Amino acid sequence: MSVNMAPEDTDEAGSMQNYQGHPSQPGEQFLNKRKPSYRVPNSFQGNAALSSRLSALSVWDLDNGQMTSVRRTFCLFVAFDLILTFILWVIYTQLTGDNPIWSAFNKQVAQYNFKSSLFDTVMISAARFTFLILGYALFRLRHWWVISITTTMTCIYLLGKCFLFE
Repeated sequence: MSVNMAPEDTDEAGSMQNYQGHPSQPGEQFLNKRKPSYRVPNSFQGNAALSSRLSALSVWDLDNGQMTSVRRTFCLFVAFDLILTFILWVIYTQLTGDNPIWSAFNKQVAQYNFKSSLFDTVMISAARFTFLILGYALFRLRHWWVISITTTMTCIYLLGKCFLFE
Protein backbone atom coordinates (compact mmCIF):
# COMPACT_ATOMS: atom_id res chain seq x y z
CA MET A 1 0.00 0.00 0.00
CA SER A 2 1.31 3.45 -0.90
CA VAL A 3 2.07 6.09 1.74
CA ASN A 4 -0.59 8.35 0.24
CA MET A 5 -3.25 5.65 0.22
CA ALA A 6 -5.93 5.16 2.78
CA PRO A 7 -7.23 1.66 3.55
CA GLU A 8 -10.59 2.57 2.02
CA ASP A 9 -8.87 3.11 -1.36
CA THR A 10 -8.84 -0.60 -1.98
CA ASP A 11 -11.75 -2.35 -3.63
CA GLU A 12 -13.21 -5.75 -2.77
CA ALA A 13 -10.55 -7.63 -4.74
CA GLY A 14 -7.76 -5.89 -2.81
CA SER A 15 -6.40 -3.87 -5.74
CA MET A 16 -5.44 -0.30 -4.94
CA GLN A 17 -6.14 2.95 -6.72
CA ASN A 18 -4.02 6.09 -6.69
CA TYR A 19 -5.40 9.36 -5.27
CA GLN A 20 -7.01 10.36 -8.57
CA GLY A 21 -9.11 7.21 -8.69
CA HIS A 22 -7.35 5.48 -11.61
CA PRO A 23 -6.73 1.75 -11.37
CA SER A 24 -3.17 0.73 -10.55
CA GLN A 25 -3.07 -1.98 -13.25
CA PRO A 26 -4.45 -2.05 -16.81
CA GLY A 27 -7.75 -3.84 -17.22
CA GLU A 28 -8.93 -3.17 -13.67
CA GLN A 29 -11.27 -0.38 -14.78
CA PHE A 30 -13.85 -3.04 -15.71
CA LEU A 31 -13.68 -4.69 -12.30
CA ASN A 32 -13.77 -1.53 -10.19
CA LYS A 33 -17.11 0.30 -10.06
CA ARG A 34 -16.05 2.75 -7.33
CA LYS A 35 -16.30 6.50 -8.04
CA PRO A 36 -12.95 8.32 -8.19
CA SER A 37 -11.56 9.88 -5.05
CA TYR A 38 -10.24 13.44 -5.32
CA ARG A 39 -8.42 13.74 -2.02
CA VAL A 40 -5.19 15.71 -1.72
CA PRO A 41 -2.33 13.39 -0.79
CA ASN A 42 -0.54 13.96 2.52
CA SER A 43 2.71 14.73 0.71
CA PHE A 44 1.17 17.94 -0.71
CA GLN A 45 -0.17 19.25 2.60
CA GLY A 46 3.15 20.80 3.64
CA ASN A 47 3.53 22.74 0.40
CA ALA A 48 2.58 26.35 1.19
CA ALA A 49 1.92 27.41 -2.41
CA LEU A 50 -0.38 24.48 -3.09
CA SER A 51 -2.21 24.81 0.23
CA SER A 52 -2.84 28.51 -0.44
CA ARG A 53 -4.28 27.62 -3.86
CA LEU A 54 -6.48 24.97 -2.32
CA SER A 55 -7.73 27.38 0.35
CA ALA A 56 -8.46 29.98 -2.34
CA LEU A 57 -10.59 27.40 -4.11
CA SER A 58 -12.75 27.10 -1.01
CA VAL A 59 -13.62 30.82 -1.11
CA TRP A 60 -14.05 31.36 -4.85
CA ASP A 61 -15.50 29.02 -7.42
CA LEU A 62 -12.89 29.47 -10.13
CA ASP A 63 -14.87 27.53 -12.71
CA ASN A 64 -17.47 30.24 -13.14
CA GLY A 65 -16.01 33.13 -11.08
CA GLN A 66 -18.69 33.25 -8.39
CA MET A 67 -18.35 33.89 -4.67
CA THR A 68 -19.19 31.27 -2.10
CA SER A 69 -22.56 31.44 -0.43
CA VAL A 70 -21.04 32.54 2.89
CA ARG A 71 -19.34 35.54 1.29
CA ARG A 72 -22.50 36.45 -0.65
CA THR A 73 -24.52 36.26 2.57
CA PHE A 74 -22.06 38.54 4.35
CA CYS A 75 -22.22 41.09 1.52
CA LEU A 76 -26.04 40.98 1.64
CA PHE A 77 -25.93 41.46 5.41
CA VAL A 78 -23.77 44.57 4.99
CA ALA A 79 -26.14 45.92 2.31
CA PHE A 80 -29.18 45.33 4.51
CA ASP A 81 -27.38 47.10 7.37
CA LEU A 82 -27.05 50.20 5.18
CA ILE A 83 -30.66 49.98 3.98
CA LEU A 84 -32.04 49.51 7.50
CA THR A 85 -30.02 52.45 8.83
CA PHE A 86 -31.32 54.67 6.02
CA ILE A 87 -34.94 53.61 6.61
CA LEU A 88 -34.65 54.22 10.36
CA TRP A 89 -33.19 57.66 9.67
CA VAL A 90 -36.10 58.52 7.34
CA ILE A 91 -38.58 57.37 10.01
CA TYR A 92 -36.80 59.47 12.64
CA THR A 93 -36.85 62.49 10.33
CA GLN A 94 -40.60 62.01 9.81
CA LEU A 95 -41.22 61.79 13.55
CA THR A 96 -39.47 65.09 14.29
CA GLY A 97 -42.62 66.84 13.07
CA ASP A 98 -41.08 69.35 10.68
CA ASN A 99 -43.44 70.13 7.80
CA PRO A 100 -42.96 69.94 4.86
CA ILE A 101 -40.79 66.83 4.70
CA TRP A 102 -38.05 68.56 2.70
CA SER A 103 -37.46 71.07 5.47
CA ALA A 104 -36.90 68.17 7.88
CA PHE A 105 -34.33 66.62 5.51
CA ASN A 106 -32.74 70.04 5.00
CA LYS A 107 -32.43 70.45 8.78
CA GLN A 108 -30.86 66.99 9.11
CA VAL A 109 -28.43 67.24 6.17
CA ALA A 110 -27.68 70.85 5.18
CA GLN A 111 -27.91 72.28 8.70
CA TYR A 112 -26.11 69.34 10.28
CA ASN A 113 -25.51 69.46 14.02
CA PHE A 114 -23.77 66.59 15.81
CA LYS A 115 -26.09 66.81 18.82
CA SER A 116 -29.40 66.88 16.94
CA SER A 117 -28.94 65.11 13.59
CA LEU A 118 -28.74 61.40 12.87
CA PHE A 119 -27.65 61.77 9.26
CA ASP A 120 -24.06 60.98 10.29
CA THR A 121 -25.15 57.48 11.32
CA VAL A 122 -26.33 56.90 7.76
CA MET A 123 -23.00 58.19 6.43
CA ILE A 124 -20.96 56.02 8.78
CA SER A 125 -23.06 53.03 7.71
CA ALA A 126 -22.39 53.94 4.07
CA ALA A 127 -18.65 54.17 4.77
CA ARG A 128 -18.71 50.79 6.51
CA PHE A 129 -20.64 49.32 3.56
CA THR A 130 -18.10 50.75 1.11
CA PHE A 131 -15.05 49.41 2.95
CA LEU A 132 -16.52 45.95 3.55
CA ILE A 133 -17.84 45.47 0.02
CA LEU A 134 -14.57 46.73 -1.45
CA GLY A 135 -12.57 44.43 0.83
CA TYR A 136 -14.57 41.25 0.66
CA ALA A 137 -16.34 41.41 -2.70
CA LEU A 138 -14.03 43.38 -4.99
CA PHE A 139 -10.54 42.75 -3.56
CA ARG A 140 -11.43 39.26 -2.24
CA LEU A 141 -9.65 39.69 1.10
CA ARG A 142 -9.53 36.63 3.32
CA HIS A 143 -8.55 38.28 6.61
CA TRP A 144 -10.77 39.64 9.36
CA TRP A 145 -8.97 42.98 9.88
CA VAL A 146 -11.34 45.02 7.67
CA ILE A 147 -14.34 43.87 9.70
CA SER A 148 -12.49 44.50 12.95
CA ILE A 149 -11.39 48.02 12.07
CA THR A 150 -14.73 49.13 10.65
CA THR A 151 -16.68 47.63 13.57
CA THR A 152 -14.38 49.20 16.17
CA MET A 153 -14.48 52.64 14.60
CA THR A 154 -18.26 52.49 14.11
CA CYS A 155 -18.85 51.40 17.71
CA ILE A 156 -16.59 54.13 19.12
CA TYR A 157 -18.35 56.79 17.03
CA LEU A 158 -21.85 55.56 17.89
CA LEU A 159 -21.08 55.33 21.61
CA GLY A 160 -19.92 58.94 21.54
CA LYS A 161 -23.04 59.85 19.60
CA CYS A 162 -25.26 58.15 22.19
CA PHE A 163 -23.83 60.21 25.04
CA LEU A 164 -23.90 63.55 23.19
CA PHE A 165 -27.21 63.24 21.28
CA GLU A 166 -30.07 65.45 22.53
